[in-house]
Amino acid sequence: MRWQAAVSLPDLVITVTDNGEGASEITTGVGSARIQERIASRGGAVTMRSLSRGFQLDVRIPHNGA
Repeated sequence: MRWQAAVSLPDLVITVTDNGEGASEITTGVGSARIQERIASRGGAVTMRSLSRGFQLDVRIPHNGA
């Protein structure tokens, strides 16, 4: 697994990638739905996608400089 965090004003961006098998369809379970709700409550967004070799989760949160 690999992860990366960066502040790219005006956002904080966190990316988590693994090198597993990926999936032909991504379904939202209770855990991932809750993550999306919490990030959305901060004005952010979560993107999940299957890669040819693995899975990627991107979290983007507005950064206010604090």
